[in-house]
Amino acid sequence: MKFSMTRGFGLAIAFAANMLAFPLALAASADESLDFTYDVIVSGLQAAQIKFDMDLTPNGYRSQASVETQGIVSFFSDTQTYVGAAGEIVNGKAIPASFSTRTEKSGKQKDFRVRWSESGQPEPHEPPVKSPQMQSEIISSLTSGVIDPLTAVLRVRGETPCQGKQRIYSGRDVFDLTFKLEREVNFDDKSDGVYRGPAYQCRMVYMPVAGRDATKARKNKAEPWTVTVWFAPVESQSLGGRMLLPVAAAGKVDGRKFRAYASRASVSGQALNQLSSIKTN
Repeated sequence: MKFSMTRGFGLAIAFAANMLAFPLALAASADESLDFTYDVIVSGLQAAQIKFDMDLTPNGYRSQASVETQGIVSFFSDTQTYVGAAGEIVNGKAIPASFSTRTEKSGKQKDFRVRWSESGQPEPHEPPVKSPQMQSEIISSLTSGVIDPLTAVLRVRGETPCQGKQRIYSGRDVFDLTFKLEREVNFDDKSDGVYRGPAYQCRMVYMPVAGRDATKARKNKAEPWTVTVWFAPVESQSLGGRMLLPVAAAGKVDGRKFRAYASRASVSGQALNQLSSIKTN
Protein backbone atom coordinates (compact mmCIF):
# COMPACT_ATOMS: atom_id res chain seq x y z
CA MET A 1 0.00 0.00 0.00
CA LYS A 2 2.76 2.44 0.86
CA PHE A 3 4.36 2.13 -2.58
CA SER A 4 1.07 2.96 -4.28
CA MET A 5 0.50 6.04 -2.14
CA THR A 6 3.99 7.32 -2.79
CA ARG A 7 3.96 7.00 -6.56
CA GLY A 8 0.47 8.42 -6.88
CA PHE A 9 1.03 11.53 -4.86
CA GLY A 10 4.35 12.97 -5.66
CA LEU A 11 4.42 12.08 -9.34
CA ALA A 12 6.05 9.19 -7.67
CA ILE A 13 7.69 11.56 -5.27
CA ALA A 14 10.20 9.41 -3.45
CA PHE A 15 12.93 9.76 -1.00
CA ALA A 16 16.60 10.19 -0.44
CA ALA A 17 18.96 10.53 2.48
CA ASN A 18 22.28 12.31 2.86
CA MET A 19 24.14 9.03 2.47
CA LEU A 20 23.26 9.02 -1.25
CA ALA A 21 25.98 10.70 -3.30
CA PHE A 22 25.60 12.08 -6.82
CA PRO A 23 28.19 12.85 -9.49
CA LEU A 24 26.90 16.32 -10.42
CA ALA A 25 27.93 18.92 -7.88
CA LEU A 26 25.88 22.08 -7.53
CA ALA A 27 27.16 25.43 -6.40
CA ALA A 28 27.72 25.70 -2.67
CA SER A 29 24.69 27.97 -2.43
CA ALA A 30 21.71 27.01 -4.57
CA ASP A 31 19.81 29.77 -6.37
CA GLU A 32 16.52 28.18 -5.31
CA SER A 33 15.62 25.53 -2.77
CA LEU A 34 12.38 23.60 -2.22
CA ASP A 35 11.40 22.23 1.19
CA PHE A 36 8.17 20.22 1.44
CA THR A 37 6.57 17.75 3.86
CA TYR A 38 3.43 15.83 2.97
CA ASP A 39 1.06 13.91 5.23
CA VAL A 40 -0.74 10.92 3.69
CA ILE A 41 -4.11 9.92 5.12
CA VAL A 42 -5.79 6.59 4.25
CA SER A 43 -9.34 5.81 5.42
CA GLY A 44 -9.09 8.71 7.85
CA LEU A 45 -5.84 7.51 9.48
CA GLN A 46 -2.30 8.89 9.19
CA ALA A 47 -0.47 6.34 7.04
CA ALA A 48 2.79 7.95 5.91
CA GLN A 49 4.84 11.11 5.80
CA ILE A 50 6.82 12.28 2.79
CA LYS A 51 9.72 14.71 3.01
CA PHE A 52 11.02 16.26 -0.18
CA ASP A 53 13.64 18.89 -0.91
CA MET A 54 15.44 20.12 -4.00
CA ASP A 55 18.26 22.55 -4.77
CA LEU A 56 18.22 24.35 -8.12
CA THR A 57 20.64 26.49 -10.09
CA PRO A 58 20.44 27.55 -13.76
CA ASN A 59 22.88 24.71 -14.51
CA GLY A 60 21.65 21.77 -12.45
CA TYR A 61 19.59 20.32 -9.64
CA ARG A 62 19.82 17.83 -6.81
CA SER A 63 16.75 16.36 -5.15
CA GLN A 64 16.25 14.03 -2.22
CA ALA A 65 13.23 12.70 -0.41
CA SER A 66 12.07 10.11 2.12
CA VAL A 67 8.87 8.30 2.96
CA GLU A 68 8.11 6.65 6.27
CA THR A 69 5.04 4.68 7.31
CA GLN A 70 3.30 6.11 10.35
CA GLY A 71 0.46 5.38 12.73
CA ILE A 72 -1.21 1.97 12.70
CA VAL A 73 0.25 1.24 9.25
CA SER A 74 3.76 1.12 10.75
CA PHE A 75 2.75 -1.85 12.91
CA PHE A 76 2.12 -3.88 9.76
CA SER A 77 4.78 -2.41 7.47
CA ASP A 78 7.59 -0.56 9.20
CA THR A 79 9.28 0.61 6.01
CA GLN A 80 11.49 3.55 5.12
CA THR A 81 12.34 4.49 1.55
CA TYR A 82 14.97 6.98 0.43
CA VAL A 83 15.37 8.34 -3.08
CA GLY A 84 17.63 10.89 -4.71
CA ALA A 85 18.19 12.36 -8.14
CA ALA A 86 20.57 14.78 -9.83
CA GLY A 87 20.81 16.28 -13.26
CA GLU A 88 21.47 19.28 -15.46
CA ILE A 89 19.24 22.15 -16.53
CA VAL A 90 19.67 22.96 -20.22
CA ASN A 91 17.69 25.85 -21.69
CA GLY A 92 15.30 25.65 -18.75
CA LYS A 93 14.72 21.90 -19.13
CA ALA A 94 15.66 19.34 -16.46
CA ILE A 95 17.86 16.54 -17.86
CA PRO A 96 18.39 13.56 -15.50
CA ALA A 97 21.85 12.12 -14.80
CA SER A 98 21.33 9.73 -11.88
CA PHE A 99 18.60 8.29 -9.69
CA SER A 100 19.02 6.14 -6.58
CA THR A 101 16.66 4.33 -4.22
CA ARG A 102 17.16 2.65 -0.89
CA THR A 103 14.52 0.67 0.98
CA GLU A 104 14.90 -0.45 4.58
CA LYS A 105 12.51 -3.00 6.05
CA SER A 106 12.89 -5.45 8.94
CA GLY A 107 16.62 -4.81 9.16
CA LYS A 108 17.16 -5.51 5.46
CA GLN A 109 18.31 -2.98 2.88
CA LYS A 110 17.89 -2.84 -0.89
CA ASP A 111 19.65 -0.36 -3.16
CA PHE A 112 19.08 0.52 -6.82
CA ARG A 113 20.85 3.03 -9.02
CA VAL A 114 20.12 4.29 -12.52
CA ARG A 115 22.40 6.48 -14.63
CA TRP A 116 21.69 8.38 -17.85
CA SER A 117 24.19 8.50 -20.70
CA GLU A 118 25.32 11.76 -22.28
CA SER A 119 22.86 11.08 -25.09
CA GLY A 120 20.00 11.12 -22.56
CA GLN A 121 19.32 7.39 -22.63
CA PRO A 122 18.95 5.63 -19.25
CA GLU A 123 21.09 2.61 -18.55
CA PRO A 124 19.60 -0.56 -16.99
CA HIS A 125 19.50 -0.18 -13.22
CA GLU A 126 21.96 -1.88 -10.88
CA PRO A 127 21.44 -4.56 -9.72
CA PRO A 128 19.09 -6.01 -12.38
CA VAL A 129 15.79 -7.58 -11.39
CA LYS A 130 15.88 -11.33 -10.81
CA SER A 131 13.43 -12.19 -13.60
CA PRO A 132 15.20 -12.17 -17.02
CA GLN A 133 11.85 -11.67 -18.77
CA MET A 134 10.95 -8.67 -16.62
CA GLN A 135 14.44 -7.22 -17.09
CA SER A 136 14.08 -7.57 -20.87
CA GLU A 137 10.70 -5.83 -20.79
CA ILE A 138 12.15 -2.95 -18.77
CA ILE A 139 15.06 -2.44 -21.17
CA SER A 140 12.74 -2.56 -24.19
CA SER A 141 10.48 0.12 -22.68
CA LEU A 142 13.27 2.66 -22.10
CA THR A 143 12.39 4.97 -24.94
CA SER A 144 14.12 8.27 -25.61
CA GLY A 145 13.12 11.02 -23.20
CA VAL A 146 12.32 8.77 -20.23
CA ILE A 147 13.07 10.46 -16.88
CA ASP A 148 13.11 9.58 -13.18
CA PRO A 149 10.25 10.33 -10.71
CA LEU A 150 11.94 13.30 -9.00
CA THR A 151 12.93 14.98 -12.26
CA ALA A 152 9.26 14.64 -13.24
CA VAL A 153 8.44 17.33 -10.67
CA LEU A 154 10.35 19.81 -12.86
CA ARG A 155 8.71 18.65 -16.08
CA VAL A 156 5.07 19.31 -15.10
CA ARG A 157 5.29 22.96 -16.03
CA GLY A 158 4.78 25.50 -18.79
CA GLU A 159 2.15 27.99 -19.86
CA THR A 160 -0.25 25.13 -20.60
CA PRO A 161 -0.17 23.11 -17.36
CA CYS A 162 -1.04 19.45 -16.90
CA GLN A 163 -0.97 18.46 -20.57
CA GLY A 164 0.54 15.43 -22.28
CA LYS A 165 2.26 12.21 -21.29
CA GLN A 166 5.62 11.47 -19.68
CA ARG A 167 7.39 8.09 -19.42
CA ILE A 168 9.15 7.56 -16.09
CA TYR A 169 11.74 5.01 -14.97
CA SER A 170 12.09 4.34 -11.25
CA GLY A 171 14.68 1.57 -11.57
CA ARG A 172 12.34 -1.38 -11.04
CA ASP A 173 9.30 0.00 -12.85
CA VAL A 174 8.60 1.89 -16.05
CA PHE A 175 5.30 3.75 -16.28
CA ASP A 176 3.52 6.50 -18.17
CA LEU A 177 1.90 9.47 -16.43
CA THR A 178 -0.78 11.27 -18.42
CA PHE A 179 -2.00 14.68 -17.26
CA LYS A 180 -5.14 16.67 -17.98
CA LEU A 181 -6.05 20.06 -16.57
CA GLU A 182 -9.52 20.02 -14.99
CA ARG A 183 -9.87 23.54 -13.59
CA GLU A 184 -8.30 26.34 -11.57
CA VAL A 185 -9.24 26.44 -7.88
CA ASN A 186 -8.38 28.36 -4.73
CA PHE A 187 -7.16 26.77 -1.49
CA ASP A 188 -8.79 28.55 1.47
CA ASP A 189 -8.98 28.07 5.22
CA LYS A 190 -11.18 25.00 4.75
CA SER A 191 -8.52 23.24 2.68
CA ASP A 192 -6.13 20.64 4.10
CA GLY A 193 -2.49 21.56 4.65
CA VAL A 194 -0.61 24.84 4.89
CA TYR A 195 -1.01 26.12 1.34
CA ARG A 196 -3.49 28.93 0.74
CA GLY A 197 -3.86 30.36 -2.72
CA PRO A 198 -4.61 29.49 -6.36
CA ALA A 199 -3.85 26.07 -7.79
CA TYR A 200 -4.35 23.91 -10.86
CA GLN A 201 -6.52 20.84 -10.32
CA CYS A 202 -5.23 18.10 -12.61
CA ARG A 203 -6.17 14.53 -13.38
CA MET A 204 -3.20 12.16 -13.46
CA VAL A 205 -3.41 8.65 -14.89
CA TYR A 206 -0.78 6.06 -13.97
CA MET A 207 -0.23 3.37 -16.60
CA PRO A 208 2.37 0.67 -15.78
CA VAL A 209 4.49 -0.32 -18.79
CA ALA A 210 7.14 -2.73 -17.51
CA GLY A 211 8.32 -4.09 -14.16
CA ARG A 212 6.52 -5.30 -11.06
CA ASP A 213 3.46 -3.11 -11.37
CA ALA A 214 2.96 -3.95 -15.04
CA THR A 215 3.20 -7.68 -14.29
CA LYS A 216 0.63 -7.38 -11.48
CA ALA A 217 -1.68 -5.23 -13.61
CA ARG A 218 -1.68 -7.79 -16.44
CA LYS A 219 -2.30 -10.64 -14.01
CA ASN A 220 -5.17 -8.85 -12.27
CA LYS A 221 -6.47 -7.17 -15.43
CA ALA A 222 -6.33 -3.89 -13.53
CA GLU A 223 -7.44 -0.58 -14.98
CA PRO A 224 -5.03 2.38 -15.05
CA TRP A 225 -4.87 4.19 -11.72
CA THR A 226 -6.32 7.72 -11.66
CA VAL A 227 -5.61 10.35 -9.02
CA THR A 228 -6.38 14.05 -8.67
CA VAL A 229 -3.38 16.29 -7.96
CA TRP A 230 -3.37 20.01 -7.14
CA PHE A 231 -0.35 22.09 -8.19
CA ALA A 232 0.69 25.56 -7.05
CA PRO A 233 2.46 27.53 -9.82
CA VAL A 234 5.65 29.41 -8.94
CA GLU A 235 8.05 31.36 -11.16
CA SER A 236 11.54 29.84 -11.18
CA GLN A 237 14.65 31.83 -12.10
CA SER A 238 16.65 28.62 -12.50
CA LEU A 239 14.17 27.17 -15.00
CA GLY A 240 13.44 30.49 -16.64
CA GLY A 241 9.69 30.08 -16.25
CA ARG A 242 6.91 28.58 -14.23
CA MET A 243 7.21 25.38 -12.22
CA LEU A 244 4.25 23.51 -10.74
CA LEU A 245 4.64 22.18 -7.20
CA PRO A 246 2.21 19.53 -5.83
CA VAL A 247 0.33 20.70 -2.73
CA ALA A 248 -2.38 18.03 -2.41
CA ALA A 249 -3.72 14.83 -3.93
CA ALA A 250 -6.74 12.54 -3.55
CA GLY A 251 -7.91 9.20 -4.89
CA LYS A 252 -8.21 5.55 -3.92
CA VAL A 253 -5.54 3.01 -2.99
CA ASP A 254 -6.49 -0.67 -2.84
CA GLY A 255 -10.16 0.38 -2.73
CA ARG A 256 -9.63 2.80 0.15
CA LYS A 257 -9.83 6.58 -0.07
CA PHE A 258 -6.62 8.50 0.46
CA ARG A 259 -5.68 12.15 0.58
CA ALA A 260 -2.33 13.82 0.88
CA TYR A 261 -1.45 17.43 1.54
CA ALA A 262 1.54 19.66 2.20
CA SER A 263 2.01 20.23 5.93
CA ARG A 264 5.16 22.25 5.17
CA ALA A 265 5.89 24.13 1.93
CA SER A 266 8.56 26.73 1.25
CA VAL A 267 10.72 27.93 -1.62
CA SER A 268 14.08 29.48 -0.71
CA GLY A 269 12.82 30.06 2.82
CA GLN A 270 9.62 31.81 1.77
CA ALA A 271 6.18 30.32 2.41
CA LEU A 272 4.71 28.95 -0.81
CA ASN A 273 1.57 31.06 -0.23
CA GLN A 274 3.55 34.23 -0.97
CA LEU A 275 4.89 33.03 -4.32
CA SER A 276 2.00 31.72 -6.41
CA SER A 277 2.04 33.10 -9.95
CA ILE A 278 -1.60 32.80 -11.06
CA LYS A 279 -4.89 34.31 -10.04
CA THR A 280 -8.20 32.50 -10.08
CA ASN A 281 -11.73 33.82 -10.18
